[in-house]
Amino acid sequence: MQMTTSNSDGRASTTGQFSRVLARNIDGLVAIRHEEERKRTTQERLSDAITRFTGSLRFVYIHAFLFGSWIIWNLGWIPGLPLFDPSFVVLAMVA
Repeated sequence: MQMTTSNSDGRASTTGQFSRVLARNIDGLVAIRHEEERKRTTQERLSDAITRFTGSLRFVYIHAFLFGSWIIWNLGWIPGLPLFDPSFVVLAMVA
């Protein structure tokens, strides 16, 4: 049975049935997604957590601070601190 209503221009519409079908399909997709999430292994969860972190701006800010500090320190711009990587070879290996 198809529900029809009249639009402002007089044409018939099936929005009631369309909405029910759409809601049922969305519910089905959500249920499938929840089931897939439930079946994930610890390794997959850990991998996703690492990927989320390394793809974040927090990761970028931390690395910009660390590498920037390393460079400033080893350029000798901070008096009294001994240089530990004056040629930046270790920095190149770390990066």
